[in-house]
Formats: sequence, C-alpha cells, structure tokens
Amino acid sequence: MGWLAGAIVVNQVKKHECGEEGGKELASTPCLFSVIIPAIKAGHLGEALRSLVNQTWRDFEIIVLDDAGSPSVTRVVTAIQDSRIIYRRFDLNVGAEYPSKTWNLALESARGEFVVLLGDDDCLAENYLEAMERLIRTFPGSDLYRTRLRIIGPNGSTLLPEAPVPVAESWDEFLFRRTTVFYPQSTAEMCVRATAIRKLGGYADLPLALGSDDITWLRLALSSPVISTNETYACWRIHSGGLSHKGGVKAHRLAACENAQKIQLAMVRENEPLRISREELIDAVKRFWGEHRRSINRSPLVETHIKLRLWRFFARILTARGQSMLYGWHMRRKLGAPHKAGGHENRMSRILNSPVSSP
Repeated sequence: MGWLAGAIVVNQVKKHECGEEGGKELASTPCLFSVIIPAIKAGHLGEALRSLVNQTWRDFEIIVLDDAGSPSVTRVVTAIQDSRIIYRRFDLNVGAEYPSKTWNLALESARGEFVVLLGDDDCLAENYLEAMERLIRTFPGSDLYRTRLRIIGPNGSTLLPEAPVPVAESWDEFLFRRTTVFYPQSTAEMCVRATAIRKLGGYADLPLALGSDDITWLRLALSSPVISTNETYACWRIHSGGLSHKGGVKAHRLAACENAQKIQLAMVRENEPLRISREELIDAVKRFWGEHRRSINRSPLVETHIKLRLWRFFARILTARGQSMLYGWHMRRKLGAPHKAGGHENRMSRILNSPVSSP
C-alpha cells in the first residue's frame, strides 16, 4: 500500500471483522465486500456511514478516504465507533481535477472480493449488502451487479422512487437503456468484482470524473452481463453541492463531455453489439452526451428540474411490463431474426442458467 506514504491514518480501527485485533496492521484476510467512501464534505457523511453500520450483512469493510476535506469529516467519522471503519486522510487534495484518482487509491487497499463506491452524501438501504450477497450467490459468474436507485433531495425526501431493473442485460442493452431514456445512474447501486475492475486498471480516470462511472461499467459489461436485483436500493442525493453539480469551469466540463463521448463511441464501434444495432447505439450515445453538453449551459436548479421531470416520465413505463416496452420494439421489428451468438451472450446464458448454491 505505497500510496499511504502521502496519507495520514487518523483512525485505524482496533478490531476488524476481516482483519486482526489490537492496533496491528490489518491482516490480508479477505472479506466479501469493501465499501469505499471518498470523502470531501461532512454534511451527509454521517447518514452515509450509519446506512453502512446498520447493514443486515456484516462481513464487509468501510474505507473512508478523506481527500483533504473539511475538518468536520474527521469529527463525523471518529464519532461513529465501528470496528469495520478504516479512515485515511490526505493533507493535499489528490482528486481535485480527477476525482477517480482517489477512488483507485482506495481500491488498491480494498480487501473485499466485491467493491461498492458510495458518495459521501449518498446512502444504502439496510438490506443492500445482504441482497447483493444473495444475487452473487444465485448468479456467481458475473463481474457487475446492480440494484435499484432512489433519487433523494437534500433533506432525504424521495424525489424519484426506484424503478425496477431487468434481471440481466448485455452490454449494448445496458448502454442503450442508459443513453436512450437518460436512466439515472450513480456509483452506489453498482457492486463490482474487485479482480475484474483491477484488471481494467481501476475506475476510468477521466477529467472531473465526468463519465468515469459510465465508462467503467460499460468496460465491465463488455465481458460480463449486468445482473440486477429489485430486492433493495441505493439512494443518490441530488443537491447543489454534489459532484455532478460541481467541478471545473464550463469549458473544462464541455471538454470532459467530448472526451467521454469519444471513448464511448470508440467502444461501440470496436465491439460487436448483441441485441441493439450499432447505428442505434451510436445515435443514442451522441444524443446522450449532446444533452449533457446542453445541461452544462443551464443552471443547476433548472437542470435538476428538467432531469426529474424526464426521470419521472420514464419511471411510469419502467415497470416489469415497461421493460419489454423499452426493448420490445427492437425485437418486433426483427421478428424471426435469430439473436447473434457470441462469447458474451453464451456467458450470459450460462450465468442465468447456472445452479443456485445452497445458502
């Protein structure tokens, strides 16, 4: 863990469910989950941590990486006495221009078999990790697992209830759903296999983290279907201080959008789609990032209002029946045409039909 040379370990816990006791260096004994919180702001950090310490599943670690945040961050973390919390603080801000740098620094030391990236202002339902464990046990062959996402406001009120998610999606379905209906997406609803994301070099290191999560999930989905559960949810908090409303001058954010679009379009052109045509994917990606560029020119208040109206509209059709409405028109146009066969689709079939392990 060479990156610790530039960090201060403020509160290394004395006992860790995945480690040793006493003040010793934590053992390398793995646990099932590592939850990473890159912390800058203290305003909702306590709520984020409480949503973790109250989890019904107990075998996990919490890594709080304080990237030279406010002094209140230290006070909030040390006030919550839980043996699974590991808190590290940088004196200098590492992820100012590239927030994903801090994500990857925490990923280096994560000992969980699976990793969840939680914003310092977001939170998880109490059964989140338990439901994820059940999902992984049921479909053990994937690298990317997901749950529903609830949008909440600054005070925790629900702005948009969580919509159902399909059990399995190929990479092109996943991308099409995201870019066509602008389906809300954060990092908290995703649980990824640590070895798989490390093999990719970690989270995509993009300026201002604009598109880092989109690119990372898509890279993972290229070789492994996205497997989802509707048994739980993550909460993404929308407010003016959030990462999606901050970061860089307008010109830098516009350039970051262009960069993310180029990367995503290159991935579409270089990989064979399974169920959505390449032309449709390219059009959807261009529309998606074009709207992002337009949103940068709008005020955060107007932008939030527009997004919520759009998400609420699609939430009405994103029911179990609505899923077929979303994709069905593709298949109806191609009725009688067999699906393309490939390694990814064969793997999806194996995962969905794999035997379920006994609890």
